[in-house]
Amino acid sequence: MYRTSLKLKNRDVDYYRRLRLSRMMELFQEASIAHTETLGAGREKTLDRGLL
Repeated sequence: MYRTSLKLKNRDVDYYRRLRLSRMMELFQEASIAHTETLGAGREKTLDRGLL
């Protein structure tokens, strides 16, 4: 399991202080990249194998 903490900014939420769906997807992507790099399977290694 990969875990990280972050602070949301005002641009991450809507008028009703709910997390914007587009920002949530960006956060998932950032977490996914960080997790694969932690596992040692970052972009440098997977790109050479056509796995990215």
